[in-house]
Amino acid sequence: MKETVFEGRLVNRGTGEYEYKGYPLDRGEWPTGIQEIHADHVRD
Repeated sequence: MKETVFEGRLVNRGTGEYEYKGYPLDRGEWPTGIQEIHADHVRD
């Protein structure tokens, strides 16, 4: 299983249409400590 972390951003908030756009992050952009949190939820 490939590990991927996404960053989500709220877009179109001003129009009342709440949409989220997600973008995969490069490993160097991952937040500190995310590997420990992420590893707890990974299942084979």
